Amino acid sequence: MAKPRLALLLAVTLATAGGCGSSPKRNFYTLQAPASHAARTAVGDSGQPAIVLGPVTVPDTVDRSQIVVRTSENRLDISDLNRWAEPLRNEIARVLAADLSHNLGGAAVALQGQETAAGEPDLRLAVDVLRFESVLGDSATIEAAWLLRRSSGTPLRGRSSARERVSGPGYEALAAAHARALAKIAQDIAAVTREPGTVSPVGR
Repeated sequence: MAKPRLALLLAVTLATAGGCGSSPKRNFYTLQAPASHAARTAVGDSGQPAIVLGPVTVPDTVDRSQIVVRTSENRLDISDLNRWAEPLRNEIARVLAADLSHNLGGAAVALQGQETAAGEPDLRLAVDVLRFESVLGDSATIEAAWLLRRSSGTPLRGRSSARERVSGPGYEALAAAHARALAKIAQDIAAVTREPGTVSPVGR
């Protein structure tokens, strides 16, 4: 009788140890533009402006796969279990491309390095994200400087910021709020693309 009991005790012990040693599940999040904002990327097509977007840069503090959240004025927490599905700069570029295409009535917006060889685009857009701040259950804030270079004429620069309230307590709601903030940034850039006189020439 002792041997079966010993074997049973050993099996339970090993099972418990195995459960304790399992890794916590990692969650991956993505930024998404509304479905109606799907970007047309074939730069060189006729009828609409052609734009190449890139490079897009982000602050060093958030340039990582882990999602970084602000917990106080002087503290940032890096969540190892909650991550971006792709590099954050790529997430931002993809959403901005879709939002810009939508706001410009179907303009072709290709990411740098993915444009076709159909000809020189009408515009090249570089975006430097200066602030990408996340506060769980509270807000998502984005501030960006951007530079528009036309095929001819003086390059133009601008600066936009947007703050969106988060609709829920988790990381998914936080990602959705950042996507809404990017939509507002894209609206600003689109307005300048249509009316270039609204921003200052580079160097002023």
